[in-house]
Amino acid sequence: MKTVIIVGAGIIGLSLAWRLAQRGISVTLLERSAAAGEASWAAAGMLAPGGEFESGETARFAVESLRQYPEFVRELREATACPIDFRICGTLEIDSHADPERQALNGIRSRLVDLSDALRLAPGMAPIEGTFRFYPEDALVDPREVCHALLTACRALGVRLVEHCEVRSIRVAQDVVVDSSQGEFTSDRVVVAAGAWSGLLPLSDSNGVLRQLPRTYPVRGVLVGRKFPQRTLDPFVRRGHSYLVQRGSGFAIAGTTSENVGFDRTLRPEAVKEVVAGVEALWPPFAKGMETQSWLGFRPATADGEPHIGRLERMPVWLAYGHFRNGILLAPGTSARLTSELTD
Repeated sequence: MKTVIIVGAGIIGLSLAWRLAQRGISVTLLERSAAAGEASWAAAGMLAPGGEFESGETARFAVESLRQYPEFVRELREATACPIDFRICGTLEIDSHADPERQALNGIRSRLVDLSDALRLAPGMAPIEGTFRFYPEDALVDPREVCHALLTACRALGVRLVEHCEVRSIRVAQDVVVDSSQGEFTSDRVVVAAGAWSGLLPLSDSNGVLRQLPRTYPVRGVLVGRKFPQRTLDPFVRRGHSYLVQRGSGFAIAGTTSENVGFDRTLRPEAVKEVVAGVEALWPPFAKGMETQSWLGFRPATADGEPHIGRLERMPVWLAYGHFRNGILLAPGTSARLTSELTD
């Protein structure tokens, strides 16, 4: 039986583990903290290529991954009976700088709307001046519910999960040897899916030469949530760095900051106020929400802004990291692509 070690048990690692286990691969997941406890836990769950991409391979990949989401969620629900909050709701983008014609050529469809249509699409939105563009195919998912379902599915298929296991090095020999705080693990192949920590992992090839993985660095984002009796807002509303989503339960999430401060987990009150002020200017009802919660996460950024997905040269090492703001969106596509490569 083929064996694969996946370093990192966020939504990318969990999705891949599930798909590989479905194909009869023996999978071990090594997670430095708790499974799905970092960026996947912190994410709002926007599946919105239009606010992220214009053109290029990653834009087309994002569109394809978005198209996979309904079936991805349906299959997870059927396999686990776990609830997953998912809906196709669209995004109302205010003062977008994207080129809609280039986006359309890459499968990202949108249309201009006027202020009256914008207010109808997003009840409660402030009647602000600006241009309004609606992306009807964008969707929303609750990442915590997806990850819970993925954990359930993985366990049912015999995936081994080792939490609080910090990987110290990866060594390519006759097998791949992963040294960790909980001992050594060996397998035929290894996948690095450790988010913002991925590029820090030492890797040595079969000649003992130390190789540098493509660099990653963390970008801290702060989010704020408030409870409402029910959902009254269907699409996302976004203007610049400020956005608002509302789950089916009524829980509304406002985001977000973008701070290059390393792995500093300080939740600054000024950052929370900045997020709240930006969203209340867009959607004043947010001020009436109850039980304010705030949290942060580390987006896994790369030097060129592109994710690293695929085999590292000719070594038995695959990369699945650097998704930045789009790890939730790109999870189905990433797992499908790497499952195909790893089971070839």
